Amino acid sequence: MNGIYQQISKNYEILSNTEQEVVDYLIRCEDLECLKLKQVQEALFVSSSTVMRACKKLNYQSFTELRYDLIHQRKEVKKKEKKGNLQEKKEQLANDILQTITLLTEDKVISFAQSLLEARRVFCIGQGTSANVMMEFNRKLKLIDKWTNEYYEKYSIERVGELATKKDVILIFSLSGECSEYNEMLLSVKTKGAKVLSITGISNNPLSQISDEHLFVYHSNQMRERLRSRLMLHVAADIVFEEMMSMLSE
Repeated sequence: MNGIYQQISKNYEILSNTEQEVVDYLIRCEDLECLKLKQVQEALFVSSSTVMRACKKLNYQSFTELRYDLIHQRKEVKKKEKKGNLQEKKEQLANDILQTITLLTEDKVISFAQSLLEARRVFCIGQGTSANVMMEFNRKLKLIDKWTNEYYEKYSIERVGELATKKDVILIFSLSGECSEYNEMLLSVKTKGAKVLSITGISNNPLSQISDEHLFVYHSNQMRERLRSRLMLHVAADIVFEEMMSMLSE
């Protein structure tokens, strides 16, 4: 503790019960910026002299001076909390990237990239927030004159089963690796001999088991499960594309 909180801690015992109520009220008040002396009086049924005595016992000359110090101290605490949280997030992100790069072994990335280059057509699939990763990768494939298309709606994904042939690749981006919505389509394309590639979060998930080739990415556990970052999917996709570019330049 420092500043006003140190003053309160040091002098709290010399305050009367009523003065302690005043200080407690100020500490709990959420809207200090707009708080007026009269509001404190009315809320606690105390006189202005009681409030002023509490201020002076904490070594403040006025209610305004004490209120300002409380506001300033709160802002400082929030800054430190924000900085701490940001640092933790940065460290977590750095760890996720490092773990993902470790999972993307050279032989798997090369094989994955080779399969995409050899495919007659690439059907890129992704839903929810994974669709953004899929669309970006699909755009990059077009830049190297690859026949590719994006599928993110249920109806269009179902049609892939009718369109794909044994010379095609179905590429699925899914952090969870759950594929119940793709089951019928996957069964159809596998029967035709089309190759299924997937990039998923590391887990014993159904999609990675069904895929002919798959890449795992690492992701830390997060409270907001549905809002987890797909950044690691982007990392994997970028590494695969760089390998494809390298192969084309040879």
